[in-house]
Amino acid sequence: TTRVFVGFGAAYAISQNDGLWGDSARAIGQVALLAQLKAEEIDQKYQIVEGSVVAVKSAIQKLKTLNNNHDVGTKSKAMALVCCGSVRDFCSKNRIVERGAHATSRVAFWLGKQFDKAIPEKTDQNSSDGRESYMARSER
Repeated sequence: TTRVFVGFGAAYAISQNDGLWGDSARAIGQVALLAQLKAEEIDQKYQIVEGSVVAVKSAIQKLKTLNNNHDVGTKSKAMALVCCGSVRDFCSKNRIVERGAHATSRVAFWLGKQFDKAIPEKTDQNSSDGRESYMARSER
């Protein structure tokens, strides 16, 4: 789908622009066409696509045989469930989520203080419209 959008964008750029963008889009189109022709030539000479299809089909067949002989799928699923349970138990026992949230709030509070130091506040005395800043009100 990305290629379709890029193609439409390039076609639009070619049709709407005689300047740098149009020239660039036409040049990219020519390079892409040459690359496609060269890829087809190499594929015809070395039969890469056909060889890849054969290799993938062979690998799938070997994986099916391995799974049938050793029940790899079921064992992998069971192992994944045990690992997830262990991680869940560890996080619960050590309150990882709560501690992470607390640390995050401390960092946010520290950053707020650093911004307060770096950015001067406007108060009733020096504000042009008589309103004080949010930070000045929140510190009361």
